[in-house]
Amino acid sequence: MSEKSCLVEVPARVDLAGGTLDLWPLYNYFGGLELVQMSIQVKARTHIVWSVSKSWDITVESLDLRIRHRHKTRQSLTSNLELSPKDNPLRWLERLVSDATGRYQGRPLQMHITTASDCPPGSGLGGSSVLGVSLSRALEKSLRLKPLPPLELQTRIRDLEAIEIGYPAGEQDYIPALIPGLNVVHLSPGTKTVETLSKSLAAKLSQRLALIYVGKPHHSGINNWAVFKALHEGNKKTQRSLQDIQKISQGLASDLRQGRLDRLSEWISAEWKARKELSPAVNAKELESAWRWGKSKGAVACKACGAGGGGTLLLVFKNQNQRDKALEASLPSKDWFWLPV
Repeated sequence: MSEKSCLVEVPARVDLAGGTLDLWPLYNYFGGLELVQMSIQVKARTHIVWSVSKSWDITVESLDLRIRHRHKTRQSLTSNLELSPKDNPLRWLERLVSDATGRYQGRPLQMHITTASDCPPGSGLGGSSVLGVSLSRALEKSLRLKPLPPLELQTRIRDLEAIEIGYPAGEQDYIPALIPGLNVVHLSPGTKTVETLSKSLAAKLSQRLALIYVGKPHHSGINNWAVFKALHEGNKKTQRSLQDIQKISQGLASDLRQGRLDRLSEWISAEWKARKELSPAVNAKELESAWRWGKSKGAVACKACGAGGGGTLLLVFKNQNQRDKALEASLPSKDWFWLPV
């Protein structure tokens, strides 16, 4: 049989307000959440080449890790999931492949699956989740599975990633990869909907933003678990901080619906302040250093992306001109680099 192929590329996200509270079921405790996020030019991609075969022959390859595993049976693929991530760095990819091929009803396939991502490890941009969306959509095409609606696929990948990392997985990381744009995600008991705001507003917003990767990866599962655990142990400070994040996210969402960006820096600064009060693990000296440098170049607000503790710092500028001047400046650390918004 002749070979067929597909390539699926999807965007990562920058979280503007409401993160951490998007962990299920935390937002339900606070009456719901309006989560604000935006897809960015950082991408993840999956390329699959396949053909019908007499027996299964599945190769999973990560260009980022420079690792390739070949499986002559589906049982070999499934047994690899019993290894630790240290012993099997491709476990997350193989978990998704195992799940999808388990739903496949056709003849055996010879498949070569190749993945790559622009997200640095531990960037706080939802890299593993975005890669999961890219791989899952590519597997739907190559295996001729019925494509799941975006939020159904989001829920499935979220649950698989929670199994993979052994910690609660949030709602937000997958959504801009499935529904690109500037989004307000509405989360409440039994309800999850996505409101996509205008492209022109998204363009104006992105012109004022910049992203610096600070050279130190973070572990979102561990950082989020510290908050999750503290809330369930009755920590009042954690509860107040999450309440603040909820109100801030609601306020930013309201402004964006009206096309207002005049209070953007106030909302982002307030969100970062509330987030730092969640846990000492949220902040890091690398983030502080990047903020001091960004401020010297005209930035008026900042926040860590994702769970913090390292990864990527979001900088907000008054206008595009100031942002562009900062992007032209040399970064003070060899470990830092800009990421495209």
